[in-house]
Amino acid sequence: MRVKVCGMSEIGNILELVKLPVDLMGFIFYSASPRAADPEDQELARLIRQLDVETVGVFVDENPVVIERIATRLNLDVIQLHGKESPEYCGEFKTKYKIIKMISVGTDGALPDLAAYIGNVDWFLFDTRSNVPGGSGQKFNWDLLTTYRLPVPFLLSGGIGPGDEPMLRQIGVPQFLGIDVNSRFEIKPGLKDIHLLHTFIENIKWND
Repeated sequence: MRVKVCGMSEIGNILELVKLPVDLMGFIFYSASPRAADPEDQELARLIRQLDVETVGVFVDENPVVIERIATRLNLDVIQLHGKESPEYCGEFKTKYKIIKMISVGTDGALPDLAAYIGNVDWFLFDTRSNVPGGSGQKFNWDLLTTYRLPVPFLLSGGIGPGDEPMLRQIGVPQFLGIDVNSRFEIKPGLKDIHLLHTFIENIKWND
């Protein structure tokens, strides 16, 4: 199971996290987020370019020119689009980067129709619907995932925290690629509790 840790912004914390078996590390480039990373910070930019894990830039309905500038400067591997981006918008970046498209899942008992995104994204990220970009830190009904039929793999997000390992291992959907964790492992916004993450990742990966 792949593990993505998102919302990283502090250099010392990043250097601690990279010692763990993390597969993807996410950096939020959305100024309204309390976890926003500064792409103009030279020391941070240098570190991101040198990381041995896949680096993910998270953007919300951003100008494509801005995304391309930041992605090029930081040598990002993956672009995560966390707003209302259309399939065509996602497809603009598909030739140069892996693309994750966040999909908001509500309480109406159904996943949205996502067929138009096939060929324009590499992975979906299912997150709990929120009134503001960035997620609510709450879970949606994971039983909805059993209705997913598209060939596009997905990551699961939304309120995943310590103690959820048994439930996550029970998700038997073939397209389930991994998880995205964030706020439930924080000391404060943008600062992760490395001890909590170490234990969680060991538990979630032990039977891979």
